Amino acid sequence: MLIKLETNSDLEAESLEEDCVEDIVILRTEGNYKGAKSKNKKSTNDQLIWYDREITTNRSIILKRTTELDLHLQNLQTIMRCSNATPLRMHGKWYTCCFCPERYEKTSALKKHTVEKHPDGKAAIVGRNISELIIRVDITGLECNLCKTKIGELEKLTKHLKEEHSQRIHTRIKNYMIPFKFDTGNELACVICEHVFHNFKMLVQHMHVHYPNFVCGSCGNGFVNQRSYQHHASRHANGEHKCVKCQRIFDNDAKLKVHERSVHQAFNKRNKCDFCEDRFVGYIAKNAHMIKAHGLPEIQVKCPACEKTFKNHKYLAIHKRTFHMMEKRHKCAECDKMFFSTHEVKQHMLTHTGQRDFQCIICNKSYGRKSTLREHMRIHADDRRFKCEHCGIAFVQKCSWRGHMRSKHGEEV
Repeated sequence: MLIKLETNSDLEAESLEEDCVEDIVILRTEGNYKGAKSKNKKSTNDQLIWYDREITTNRSIILKRTTELDLHLQNLQTIMRCSNATPLRMHGKWYTCCFCPERYEKTSALKKHTVEKHPDGKAAIVGRNISELIIRVDITGLECNLCKTKIGELEKLTKHLKEEHSQRIHTRIKNYMIPFKFDTGNELACVICEHVFHNFKMLVQHMHVHYPNFVCGSCGNGFVNQRSYQHHASRHANGEHKCVKCQRIFDNDAKLKVHERSVHQAFNKRNKCDFCEDRFVGYIAKNAHMIKAHGLPEIQVKCPACEKTFKNHKYLAIHKRTFHMMEKRHKCAECDKMFFSTHEVKQHMLTHTGQRDFQCIICNKSYGRKSTLREHMRIHADDRRFKCEHCGIAFVQKCSWRGHMRSKHGEEV
């Protein structure tokens, strides 16, 4: 789309140039218009329309309409032309090219393909519109192609290209370009805080913390793009939402829809067995089925820090974040103690409230946690599942067994 502005004098053309920021002008998108407006003024219908300027005569200016998405793509093209940084996507276990259907198991192979086949960076597939835009960029071994300078960070590269080589980089826009490095072996580490993750999807999810373009007003969590923020915001409590089939009530519409799909429409079993037609709610249940029914070897994932083993990567990730990274973002409102999850905060709050909702039907003792009541019930059942391998004494509670092993046999278990 081209819009031609006829100016009344050379003075108006000069004023238009002064209003331009990095050669970009914002115009009104409806009604009659006779000149450019300052960038800090909104258009009449609250839509920001960006235009590139080309002066053709002293009295006329041709303005080419450009969306904010185009500005980000222009930045990507400049970065790809002037450095070895390359964009990437992820589909399942495959790292996929942002310009064609090619996909690879290793990021190094994808980077080589992108540099050789798509060096200009044109027509990148990074999002259908600005609301879902996220540009994942591989900056492993990052260097400037113009002067061969090694640069460790994407932000430093854009500053270097702009200041040292006078390259055009749009900076007055939100940052949707997220950097990643793949030089830490099998583990994936955040380039900013060095937290380690076992898969790329979890690492991308973590990067919302460092690029909070949109912040939730209810909980303060940040998100890279508007779509991720809106998906999160829809899960906050906002009234009563009743299921018309079973009358269950949920505190937001997102939970109601998940309930309807999983319970009433049977869309919850998305994980299909690799050997038969059985389907499962989660991949953990699917793996357990394949081990038991099809003889698949049991998965043992070892923690590199303390040698503990886990049944899957999910539990390993929780273990590392809880015990080795000491990641505690949730705070108790009463005593300022910090916890890993909201569940831990709720469990801790029982020490302040003294609430005991779980009562033994045999001796009427009450407990704050269901798990504690379950352990107590083993006393009445004489369930002595914790046995000393040295002297044969068995205990109902694990803490009693540990105390025995420490005091009688000098072992820490």
